[in-house]
Amino acid sequence: MKNQYVGDINDYRKYGLLRALTGNGKLRLGICWMLTPDDQKADGSRTTYLQRSPQYRRFDPELFDRLATWVGSGTRGIDFVEGSGLLPGALFHSELIPDDGLGRRTFFDAAFKTVAEAELVFFDPDNGFEIDSCRPGQKGSNRYLCWNEAQSCFDRGQSVIVYQHFARENRELHTQRLAGPSVVFERCLLTSSGHSSSSAPVPGTRMYPSGWSPALDSGS
Repeated sequence: MKNQYVGDINDYRKYGLLRALTGNGKLRLGICWMLTPDDQKADGSRTTYLQRSPQYRRFDPELFDRLATWVGSGTRGIDFVEGSGLLPGALFHSELIPDDGLGRRTFFDAAFKTVAEAELVFFDPDNGFEIDSCRPGQKGSNRYLCWNEAQSCFDRGQSVIVYQHFARENRELHTQRLAGPSVVFERCLLTSSGHSSSSAPVPGTRMYPSGWSPALDSGS
């Protein structure tokens, strides 16, 4: 997450989703922004949806109006989100996430304490889950969430949502590569063959933490 992203179309989508899932505060929300410094890129400039009020405002009028005000006045930043009351009762970890390994571990130790009382934890990395070409501790690794970091919350009984940016490839193929036949994850017992108990193959096995694997969504 960068402050410059606040108010763009993806911001509207993710806050709207979080507001719906938590019942506007009925479910305790924790947010780990995974904040990185602003840059000079055009990311975060997708705000033309705010000029199409009839199409977009109906989904969440209160949220839409607040984001339109911030973008229109040039006051964009996570501090406005945190103080707005749009995510009532939420717990926020707002520190910048460093690239180096030790700094990253210190960051997440503090983050897990901040969101310890949350029932639902949202991670907002710039890009999404870790990739092979940028491992923890390398330059640019602060843009990614590691599987074991998400699992730390899952193991405490918390539900977890992660922002995942689509790679520049076919979206269906990207989803299959990331999560197998479904984006729904279950805790499964892995067999020595590298397959889950549901017989779903585990792509990129070494990226998945112990005890996690893709599983077919039964629709239940």
